[in-house]
Amino acid sequence: MNLTWHIFKKDFRRLRLPALAWLLLLAAQVIVSERLLSVRSADLNWFLLTGTLFNLLEAVGLVVSYILVAFLVLDDPLVGTEMFWVTRPISGACLLGAKLIAIGLMLGFVPVLVWLPWWLYCGWGWGDIVHSTLRVLCVQTIAVAPALVIATLTNQIARFLLYSLLLLMLAWVGLLNLLTHWQEFPASLVETRLWMAAGLFLVCGAVVIGKQFLTRRLPPSVAILACGGTLAAAAAFWWPWDLTRIWQSDQKPMSGTERVSARIVQASFEAAKGNLVVECLLMGLPEDSISASGIADVELRWPDGTRFRQDHLKLSVRLGENKSLQHALMLQPVEEDSETNKHREEMAREFKRRALEIDWWKRRTSRAPGTGFDEAIVSATLVISQPIATRIKAEPPACSVWARITLRRPELLLELPLREDVQQSGKGMRMHVVQLKPEKRKPTKYGMVGKSLTVTVVYEQAPDVTEMHFFQVDRGDGNAAILSGSSAMSAFPISGKIVGAWMDITPPQLWRTDKWVDRPGWLESTTLSAVAYRESGGFNREIHTDRLVVQEPETGE
Repeated sequence: MNLTWHIFKKDFRRLRLPALAWLLLLAAQVIVSERLLSVRSADLNWFLLTGTLFNLLEAVGLVVSYILVAFLVLDDPLVGTEMFWVTRPISGACLLGAKLIAIGLMLGFVPVLVWLPWWLYCGWGWGDIVHSTLRVLCVQTIAVAPALVIATLTNQIARFLLYSLLLLMLAWVGLLNLLTHWQEFPASLVETRLWMAAGLFLVCGAVVIGKQFLTRRLPPSVAILACGGTLAAAAAFWWPWDLTRIWQSDQKPMSGTERVSARIVQASFEAAKGNLVVECLLMGLPEDSISASGIADVELRWPDGTRFRQDHLKLSVRLGENKSLQHALMLQPVEEDSETNKHREEMAREFKRRALEIDWWKRRTSRAPGTGFDEAIVSATLVISQPIATRIKAEPPACSVWARITLRRPELLLELPLREDVQQSGKGMRMHVVQLKPEKRKPTKYGMVGKSLTVTVVYEQAPDVTEMHFFQVDRGDGNAAILSGSSAMSAFPISGKIVGAWMDITPPQLWRTDKWVDRPGWLESTTLSAVAYRESGGFNREIHTDRLVVQEPETGE
């Protein structure tokens, strides 16, 4: 063990200047992250330019990591007959241990140590920090693994760079070919192929590294690498079986979902794409959760025994009313005055009448019944051929859907007042309101006045916060409205992701003396809330109908 640490100290001493450059690159990324969360991000051009600088620093950092691994290994090369270390009492296993310790400390531990204060500043919990640590290590592995494999098969930095360039060209050609045929296969099969290719490459690389350090026999190692690369390429392009179902099994029933019922409500054709859309209505969903996603297996059966089946289809969701957001934000809605409500109803009827007048000539497809309270429509889309479509129309089949539904529960992350230069951190996020810009409002003939404020927000978000939305929450009347607008993700999401968002804030209004007026004190009672939707569980349902009738398009009159 003393010999291993002696080799490590020798490597660190020789590479101290490149290691210092690597440390400065990491520190520069943290500094740029802090600048991105400042009030200067109110300028979109500055935000995008600074974000480009951050991405450039990360790319250069990965290249430096790649080169550092090469220098580390080639300092005691494994190819040739004149290596100094072979004449000393140093075994291949001892040398391998020293190199792995150096790589782990320099390219694994140091990045995490540098980013840790920033993660704590952004209010990340230990779960977020562990998740981000694994993410940083995985990204570093992408740079370290191929460099380590190539360095063990060469004895000069020039050859290392040449072989690296050839590997990059091969990877680029393979990626272009894969993207060309990407749409021809289900997404789950593509996912399986990529995981298989990556796994084969890592296993093959580990074997080559171990064999070179222990035996230093170049031809067998090159042959193993060539076979592994061929198998990885074959898996990426021709692996036939979808293995995602092995690790995506049925949902464990979530408490409170026992009363959820489901039925197939209709089916429709998407003629342009050759798809059949089967829609199912879910009723009795838990009040504190929403149906967010799911997968389904769908089978069509005819009386003569003919079957048509597609598995692992992604479900799209259309939600109805739900109290989950009120639970998360702890809202108590206040009943508005009758005059405002009456005018809004009249306005809604006028909007509907005018829309029908304008769109009467358009062909529209009748949709499933509108969802009500604690309901949702989930849709599975099957890719069918023209003969199957013709038979479905002429002879409606029986249809069975085996659905695995995922539920998500909204969680309030941060809630900030609508004031400039206000920031807060917590629950895996740091948010900064950098600008409130008043907009000129113009009255409309059939509605309220237009937008009044544009709010600019920049935030750092933990990688495991996968789905997050902003809401305009009015604590005065107990209402919340989802905000839409434009956004730009500036920092590439390795250690976290920094996003700039520009959203329109509309004031709550009342109908008074034949005109709309802003509710007094609305700005003081309105907040900007960031709400994350985290997976809370799910349930399984088998849904069946004896006769799947396809809804034909109809012309509005």
